[in-house]
Amino acid sequence: MIAFLSAILAGIAVGLSLGLTGSGGSLFAIPLLLYVLNMDMQSAVPISLLVVGITALSGAVSALRTGLLHLKPTLVFGAAGIVAAPAGLRLGALTPDIYQEFAFVLLVFVMAGRMAIESAKPGSARVVRANLELQGNSGICRYAKDGRMDLTLPCIAALVLAGGVVGVLSGFLGVGGGFLIVPALMYVIRMDISFAIGSSLTIIAMIGITGGALAGLSVLLSSTPAILFGLGSLGGMFLGRMVAGDLSGKMLQRVFSLMLLATGLFMLYQLWGNINVV
Repeated sequence: MIAFLSAILAGIAVGLSLGLTGSGGSLFAIPLLLYVLNMDMQSAVPISLLVVGITALSGAVSALRTGLLHLKPTLVFGAAGIVAAPAGLRLGALTPDIYQEFAFVLLVFVMAGRMAIESAKPGSARVVRANLELQGNSGICRYAKDGRMDLTLPCIAALVLAGGVVGVLSGFLGVGGGFLIVPALMYVIRMDISFAIGSSLTIIAMIGITGGALAGLSVLLSSTPAILFGLGSLGGMFLGRMVAGDLSGKMLQRVFSLMLLATGLFMLYQLWGNINVV
């Protein structure tokens, strides 16, 4: 019973992260799958992709229904990620778990530091949560006043490049890549943060579901805790989307930064203990 409850609570934590920020869910999913559900890295990576992808899909559908989704650039970005993700999965399969986990810890520390720095900048809260006004339209991809985008060659190239990088990283480390997708979309297109989060969730769903479907689905269906983890993630996503607009962006950044720092230190401690044992 305790194991099942732990799996549900772990899933809720991942869903909350996705719902509040449109990113970061998999940065918590991997360590929770490793240390709460006791999976190895080869199982945790596709499960993380699949669960985070399915969880993000619910948010993507909500964004589409509420009109907070720019479809054309999202599909181009997501398609590039889908094509690139298998290369990351293959690279991960060839890499020993301990090196893969060290790479993940490094990413966690980088993101914790970045979020801490951003929280100290004026106006930085706009990259954390939604419900803010439209920003300037000076990116590589540009929208006309009627809301339509002209997908020029430079625009497509930028979206494909960004999507490819996210896809490889997603496949290698089991991360959804939202922490890269949101700022990439805001830079390439200069879209409003509320649209960037909606697009981010859609891209995470595209890459996560396709990247994790083959290897992750069988593991998910054969493990009750993994199923409960997925259900908890869905519940956390809905809760996060409900309260996102009522929370301080800077406070969210600081809280997530501290949580990521604690996660990275814990994983480093565990890895260091394994090295000493060997």
